[in-house]
Amino acid sequence: AGLYGKYYTDMFLTESNFYSPRIDRNINFDWGLRNPFGDDFIFPTEYWSVSWYGKIKATYSETYRLFASLDPNCGVRIWIDYSKSGINVARNFQNYTDTHKALIDEYDPNEGGTEYFADMLFDKDMYYDILIHFRDLKGTASLKLYWESPSTPKQIIPESAFSTFQNISNSPYTSRIRNAPTFHNTSTTHRLGDLNKTYDKIASDGVPADTIAGIEFKFTIQMRDKFGNLQMNGTESGLISVTLREIFGARTVSATSISDQQNGTYIVVVEPTLVGDHHLFVKYDGKDIVGSPFPVKVIPGNAYAATSWAAGTGYNNATVNYEAMFHIYVRDMEENMCTEAPDIVTAAATGPDPNGMPISVSHVGGGIYKA
Repeated sequence: AGLYGKYYTDMFLTESNFYSPRIDRNINFDWGLRNPFGDDFIFPTEYWSVSWYGKIKATYSETYRLFASLDPNCGVRIWIDYSKSGINVARNFQNYTDTHKALIDEYDPNEGGTEYFADMLFDKDMYYDILIHFRDLKGTASLKLYWESPSTPKQIIPESAFSTFQNISNSPYTSRIRNAPTFHNTSTTHRLGDLNKTYDKIASDGVPADTIAGIEFKFTIQMRDKFGNLQMNGTESGLISVTLREIFGARTVSATSISDQQNGTYIVVVEPTLVGDHHLFVKYDGKDIVGSPFPVKVIPGNAYAATSWAAGTGYNNATVNYEAMFHIYVRDMEENMCTEAPDIVTAAATGPDPNGMPISVSHVGGGIYKA
């Protein structure tokens, strides 16, 4: 475990100024005003450099964000590669660095200490070559390498992620490992565009806790095999079912559509119709996926004239000089009573009186108005 480090007494990685090799378990250094050579009187405490080389692997097949945190007036460059013509085979690191773009390239020391980052998609347990150049110009020196991913909180990259082993001739060999069949208990839901194939953190399962009757909501299903690997192909729409069920069984609606994106993900559209507390069941091959059933509260939509109605004798039978009364029931497009904030409801009458007939309207509650 760890990385192979070469320490130089100048800031240009000059082989004639190469001082000592060693294995560093991880990159978590805070040298302060001292140097890494062990003697601040013989060796410089400024204008020195380090090169680390080895392997790095991740625990999950997902995008990681790598951070390099360093003091002012320090510089760092990081390359990560996986290819038979990559860092490992090059051996002449100068030729490699001259022809390959660094993942993080902040080698010119700056006046303000800072943290730089870059994103990289790792395949689970695959070893990648890593090469790091670091140099100190003056003042305090430090370098810390962190990473984080949707499944990994931000942390110093651990010793277990690094290795110094070397490949034998013709290694690495190419071997294709296919996914196991899709498994319900590892497949997940996410917001549209918020999958762990990108860096965006999964802050939500994509299913709204509150939604409006008559308004569609969408989310994405990410299929995985039983080991958590992302499925990368489609054709499984027929095995997916999505239903929104009112908790007392008053109404159940199925997904409006389930669209196969041909990459292991499926976009689901659901239109709730009944106000109240619901459960959203997302199943693969008849079994609930992770998190299912999801609680969903449906509230009324906007008032809709065509579904609202009036009742009582006052609107069609009245006597002169006596108040007449009737009630107006305000509903949304899905015929749910508009029980949220009061709406603006008016009533008007036409007849022989050119000044019209005064009608007052007051909110009783629960979408009911007295006229």
